[in-house]
Amino acid sequence: MFLPSGRVHAIGAGNVILEIQQNSDTTYRVDDWGRKDEKGKSRELHVREAMASIRWDDVEPTWIQPRGERMLVCDFFQVKRWWLMPGEVRELVPDAGTFRYLFVADGRVREEESGEEWAKGSGRFVTADHPSLILQGVEESTVVQVEFP
Repeated sequence: MFLPSGRVHAIGAGNVILEIQQNSDTTYRVDDWGRKDEKGKSRELHVREAMASIRWDDVEPTWIQPRGERMLVCDFFQVKRWWLMPGEVRELVPDAGTFRYLFVADGRVREEESGEEWAKGSGRFVTADHPSLILQGVEESTVVQVEFP
């Protein structure tokens, strides 16, 4: 989930996250949920600063479905299904050992290089020597990928 600067957020107890952020040395604590520092003291809150930096026009973040799942594996092929939200990008790197078949099961995606849109029901073979293929969700989309070992 991408959280732009100015978006209020919280992490629930027991959750583990990987947070990647630009270094700014600025965190405004609005509430600390009763936690204490290593000396048993309440940590400083920054309510005034936080209120001044909140993006009040910000909307609730869009839920991003799991990136994909393996649907079937056998000796001859494997089938994966993955999702793209509007604006979300997926890059398929070349695989010299095989070709792929991509099928848009729902929604619409755009091939970044050509700008060509693939609508629901369309499919493409991607050859083993094809350069990286970058697809972007035009609308919420489901893509089925078939790979041949």
